[in-house]
Amino acid sequence: MSAAANRDWLLGIDIGTGSVKALAVTLDGRPLASASVEHPMHHPRPGWAENDPEDWLRGVVRAVRLLLATDDVDSRRLMAMCLVSQRDPWVLLDDAMRPVRAAIAWTDQRS
Repeated sequence: MSAAANRDWLLGIDIGTGSVKALAVTLDGRPLASASVEHPMHHPRPGWAENDPEDWLRGVVRAVRLLLATDDVDSRRLMAMCLVSQRDPWVLLDDAMRPVRAAIAWTDQRS
């Protein structure tokens, strides 16, 4: 493990239209590691733009695992995290909180 692994760190996760990005930074903002996991944008009809929420979840899990696999990041030193997402994705859920359909992306032209 490197000397950087002995530092407290923050986790930032960005769920975008085409990928999930994760960043580990020290408390004073210096980058320790980053990871990006792509996911598809679906266009089932002209003008439509959708994402599968399960792709987002898989991307978050994979990106964080990639960060934690580096020598510079010690999971025991994580202090806080921030999660942001693309603009206004609609995710419709059933009574068990499971997605019932693909999420409608902000780039969708139906409205």
